Amino acid sequence: MTARRAQVGLSLALLLLSIPLLVSEAPAGEKECLTQGLSAERDKNYAQAITRYQQCLSLFSQQIKTSISIYQKLLRVYQVQGQTEEIQRVVSYLKATYPTPECDLKDLERLAHMYLEYGAEADGRQLLARIVSEHATSQRPEEIKVALRAASKLLASYEKHGEREAQAQLIGHLQRHYPTRAFETKDTYDLAVIYLKYEDVEAGKALLQWIAERPGDDAFAKKALFLLGRKAMAARDCEAAIRHYRAYIERYPQNLFYVQKAYQRIVSCHWAAGRKELAEEELKQIADIVNGIADYRSQMNFARDLHWKGKHALAQATFASALALANQVIETQPGSYEAMKAYYEMERHGHAVGRYDVVEQAAAAIASEFETLRGQARDPGLKSAIEQITSQSYLWLGKTRQDQGRHAEAAVIYEEFRFRYPKHKDHDYATYELSRAHEGLGHMDQAVQLYQSVGDGGDGVWKKEAAKRLKSVSDGSSTGVRPR
Repeated sequence: MTARRAQVGLSLALLLLSIPLLVSEAPAGEKECLTQGLSAERDKNYAQAITRYQQCLSLFSQQIKTSISIYQKLLRVYQVQGQTEEIQRVVSYLKATYPTPECDLKDLERLAHMYLEYGAEADGRQLLARIVSEHATSQRPEEIKVALRAASKLLASYEKHGEREAQAQLIGHLQRHYPTRAFETKDTYDLAVIYLKYEDVEAGKALLQWIAERPGDDAFAKKALFLLGRKAMAARDCEAAIRHYRAYIERYPQNLFYVQKAYQRIVSCHWAAGRKELAEEELKQIADIVNGIADYRSQMNFARDLHWKGKHALAQATFASALALANQVIETQPGSYEAMKAYYEMERHGHAVGRYDVVEQAAAAIASEFETLRGQARDPGLKSAIEQITSQSYLWLGKTRQDQGRHAEAAVIYEEFRFRYPKHKDHDYATYELSRAHEGLGHMDQAVQLYQSVGDGGDGVWKKEAAKRLKSVSDGSSTGVRPR
């Protein structure tokens, strides 16, 4: 009997000892569960991330908003892992389960985005159309914002599939049912951008003009003036463009960085119209502004513009001054995010003014500091910004080497970018440039295969460019030298 009690006591002791381990393995609350899942995903421990997200789903199956959010994270991990069957299984479950009457507008939006991204485009479009239709007369700003985002996504899908009639019908629906009097200025601006993008230019310009005339220091009035100017320049209406940029300078003279940009655009307009004397006068105005700004970004921007205008000596002098200011930032804040930003501006503007030595040095500095900076960053937004700078650094370095005819070295850079950033918005661009590098090397079979693999992400511009190069190759007009 004593031995039996001893055995029971030992078993109980072992059970009690195991409890902390069990608790540590199964997160007790939503916050802990999600935190551990996100941490595992960030560390590329995808098996652990999947386990944690699945635990979260079992813990919070009755909380619709949380569940949908977790499914989105789970799909993201499955996609990185290439687990197509699991993606299909989850999407099928979502379609069979949601939306429920308890789903709010943002739940519908999230479901639509998931369907569009993970192979159920028709279902995603149906949800987007429902959002746009049901909230046409909403007076609530948060609902209007979601509806406009849904309309933009839906129009992009129509554009992708060449559905011009559906596109025109949706634009007409927006014009009839979305009264701008109920909108915040940002929403009116977003609607104007939609009209401009999908070929209702006059409606878009009318909204922008309405925004631009709003009194006070409205951020979107400033943006509207610049966008009106840019659209006028694209239409080769130099007088209208100058009028919009002058309006900005007169209304917001304290915003020196953008006043400088406005002057630069005015110079470009005079230049395009052959009015060189007026362009020279405006350049003097810009020089006075830039000399009064101890900001390397403004000076680099001006140097780039001078280079494009053929003022190479002045461009190099201005860039040298900007470099000195940027190096001061790097020296006073070594190993910081501000230093990384300075290196990045040196890299992209160095390319613009032909200082390829600066590009190489800056790219090397960014690459060497990336891991340390990313590891130190605690804020997800800062981590994302560091990743973005590093990814763009690859592209500027690749472009620089392409421009120098160093095709083999450029190819290495673009391959590395594609490997590191398979879901990046510039992946198609990198694939296109890699194709050009192989074409420059005379590797025509590889070039053709890569051109054919360019996707239609974004607005599909690189797929169209790839099609042009493929035609050139098939016609025998390619010389094996990178096209300019």
